[in-house]
Amino acid sequence: MSGIVGIINFDDKPVDCKIINKMLSLMNPGKNDYTGKVIIENAGFGQTVFWTTPESKTVQPPVSSRDGALILIADARIDNRNDLLDQLGISKSDSACSDAELILLAFSRWHEHCVDHLIGDFSFAVYNKHTREIFFARDHLGFRPLYYLQTANTFAFCSRIQPLLDLNIVSRELDDESFEYSLLFDAIPKHRTYYKHIYRFVGGTISWLRDNRLSSSRYWIPEQYTLRENTSFDEAADEFLEIFEKSVRARLRSDYAVGVELSGGLDSSSVALMANNVAGEQDLLPLSIRFGHMPCDEGQYINEVLKLLNRTAIEVRADKLDFSDTYALPEFYRDRPDWPADLFFIPHLVLASKASNAGTRVLLTGQGGDEVMQGSRRVYHDYLKQLKLVRMFEELSHSGSRKYDILQYIIRPHLPGVLIKVARSLKNMRYDKDMKHAMGIKREMADNLKFNETGYCCKTAWDTVRMLNNPEAALWRDSNPYNLLSQKNIEVRHPFFDIRLIALRLSLPASYFYHNGEFKTLLRKAMKDILPEIILNRQDKADFGEIVVQQTNAAKTQSKSIHEKLCPLFSPQVWKNRNKLHAKYSFHEHEKFLEWKLLNIYYWINAGA
Repeated sequence: MSGIVGIINFDDKPVDCKIINKMLSLMNPGKNDYTGKVIIENAGFGQTVFWTTPESKTVQPPVSSRDGALILIADARIDNRNDLLDQLGISKSDSACSDAELILLAFSRWHEHCVDHLIGDFSFAVYNKHTREIFFARDHLGFRPLYYLQTANTFAFCSRIQPLLDLNIVSRELDDESFEYSLLFDAIPKHRTYYKHIYRFVGGTISWLRDNRLSSSRYWIPEQYTLRENTSFDEAADEFLEIFEKSVRARLRSDYAVGVELSGGLDSSSVALMANNVAGEQDLLPLSIRFGHMPCDEGQYINEVLKLLNRTAIEVRADKLDFSDTYALPEFYRDRPDWPADLFFIPHLVLASKASNAGTRVLLTGQGGDEVMQGSRRVYHDYLKQLKLVRMFEELSHSGSRKYDILQYIIRPHLPGVLIKVARSLKNMRYDKDMKHAMGIKREMADNLKFNETGYCCKTAWDTVRMLNNPEAALWRDSNPYNLLSQKNIEVRHPFFDIRLIALRLSLPASYFYHNGEFKTLLRKAMKDILPEIILNRQDKADFGEIVVQQTNAAKTQSKSIHEKLCPLFSPQVWKNRNKLHAKYSFHEHEKFLEWKLLNIYYWINAGA
């Protein structure tokens, strides 16, 4: 787990070492095991390192190529090390290469196509001393953040926003349009941030800085995968289990105890039990958040998994925590205001502290299980396209809302566009393109959101996974609370988001993931000999609405006039559009969070945004 910084002066002015040092000092309030930097005339680079893998201890970054021409700084964990060593002709027994050194060797071999050979979470930059070009890359899904700014004389980049702002070469002016989008749609377009002059590299992209100009292109596109029609369901389940085991095993790579998130659900239980099966002598530490008397408590399911793990969990009682303490910790969410104090922000911070004190530096989660394995009722549409009418009606017989499913997933996709537009005008639709334009938002920005008439979902049965590559819908990966755990010296790893699993998911029929009214069918099949029956056969999921209400009430008690306090901070159009939206459309679920979200923004701004 690392943080990277860099500055290039276009006017050839030497980079001041003190500036690099200051940026590095702002990278992580937590502990760093090593900090390194290099200055090359008009360019300077630095990196902080927190050791989470055995190999990370073997190198002092930044790393250089053998001829000294290339310099690399990386925030990276590579999960296909053995395959990469084979491709590069390096003996596994003789290799102690760090992940950063492997990336540099891969770049030296394949140039910008090196990303096609990398699996894991990464953001990195490679500087060529001779050409003065810089190559940037982020992992397929963008789990390791990377931001930048550019002026006429300077280009600077960093894993966090705050060090860029503290350079004081651009204003701290907030971006009204980004806030508007955040308030309306929980998303902002592409490379934007909440600051006008700070931008982000998008996940799944490569970029070049050449002749003082930045150019970017996508290297991973989900649409490139084709359907494997000859793979049976049983074969797919076996293949999934094999890849899932590799994914979990790779993410166990650490010299320290590995924490395993255990919520009682199908996804986290699958990760925990698979980790237990492949960990060998490695120390695993179950971590759980419980809710006591609340209906959303998953204690009975957690206990069933703990029996199989034969381990004692470190636990936090969320129902006994004081959520008002959230705002005593502005440093944790300085870069992003949108969801710093979401449902589990405080509980996760408390749990991370306990895990860190117990010697854990790595946490495995079940995040991604829904996105990758959930399945969709759009399977009806697929059956219709294949003229499997009997099977379509068999599937419909298991639906609890048959009329809605017929209209939404069978009839609607085949309606002429004009009829859909008429229907939209008659029904409240949250993510309607026409609505976005009507709200006064710039057309080009609305188009960039690329939501279709059904909202976040695409028209295909692979809708959820395809959205993983959507820069807007995937924005949470830059800001989700799990990333905040790095402030507690915890590196979070998500086995379900392994690109190999996603590739498998995108190549299989939709019916493998939703069958006879049951979601996650393939996952259940693959894990049938590993999961306890009580979890394997679960069809429900905890409803955290009570926690939402609790937090919302806490927000209201904190400030009775939050809207009035925020109004002067943004342009009148932001509030005009928002009020129009909420007057015209029914946002019942959204309204639960809105007060909480606005309060986050208010405290974020007043903490020195």
